[in-house]
Amino acid sequence: MKLAHVLPILTLVVPIACGKYSEPPWEAKVPTAEEKKAREAWLDTQRDITAACEDLILETTRPRAQHQEQLNNRVVVVQEVTEEASNRLLTFEGPMARDSCYDLVHYFPKVVEKCKKALGALDAPKLACSNALMKPEKSNLGKKLRELRFLFTVYDYNFSKRCVKDTRIAAPPLPMVDDIRWYLMNTANAYSDIDEYCKSKGLNSSEIAD
Repeated sequence: MKLAHVLPILTLVVPIACGKYSEPPWEAKVPTAEEKKAREAWLDTQRDITAACEDLILETTRPRAQHQEQLNNRVVVVQEVTEEASNRLLTFEGPMARDSCYDLVHYFPKVVEKCKKALGALDAPKLACSNALMKPEKSNLGKKLRELRFLFTVYDYNFSKRCVKDTRIAAPPLPMVDDIRWYLMNTANAYSDIDEYCKSKGLNSSEIAD
């Protein structure tokens, strides 16, 4: 076929092909008030995790936390809100449900960073090797941190199950989820064998007075 015959065909096909992509993607459309409200409700489940980790950080600064076992209690709260967010991901329906995966990918690193700070405060020798907690409570804290690590593993699994077909994101895994699981494992190991941990720091397990 001569080039002169091909060009008219191309001039007809190109506008059609380009027109197919001229409409902006649906995610770029301005959401309605109802959609915004639904999106905020979904993000609140993630904010609950960061808030719980912030409370845990604050608790590490309080003297004599063992009297109310608040360190252990705060970790339990982090467990509860993490499990709730994980379950919500699978059941989230209605307006903006299609954006739940996209929003989670962009917010989850904030969850990780805040919870990493909480774990850093927990396994600091000043607290871990102090008498702020008795040895049985330290061991219990290690168990709870292992449970929390498992909950983040389940969250990542649910993310994969719900979001693997969303082409706008890379799924799995959740961004930085391996980081938080690694920190949880290290801190859990420290509290599970607190004598060995404090010995590695040149301390006894209750050497530092609270």
